[in-house]
Amino acid sequence: MWQKKWQYFWKQVAQSRGAFYGGAAVFGLVFLGLIGSVLTNFSKSQELEGRLADLRAEQAALQVERAELEADGLFYATDEYRELVLKSQGRKLPDETMLILPEREEVALAAPTTEVRESEKTSVAANWRAWLGLFFDR
Repeated sequence: MWQKKWQYFWKQVAQSRGAFYGGAAVFGLVFLGLIGSVLTNFSKSQELEGRLADLRAEQAALQVERAELEADGLFYATDEYRELVLKSQGRKLPDETMLILPEREEVALAAPTTEVRESEKTSVAANWRAWLGLFFDR
């Protein structure tokens, strides 16, 4: 009895080999499709990780730039910046006395009067006398 059942089974297998090979081919194609899908998803994942790293680096650079701009904004709110702007515009602070000096050195050197020059000579001569007195008048 078992022998007949086994014969029947192998007869059925022999008849269905075409279906078996067809099923194996379909299974193989589905398996290869799944493998291709996994590889595609892996490459897309790697690409997205690279983009994410680039965006994080850009975010860090923007945070640094933001901090610099905030520091600049804090500087612009100070009295020192206000004073610099007023000086560059040729104006003065309300509590300040403004002196206008010549821009070139030659003009400044030519400007003093003879009274100032005489006082310079006397101060230089007095200075030499003091030095000579220090060394020779013991």
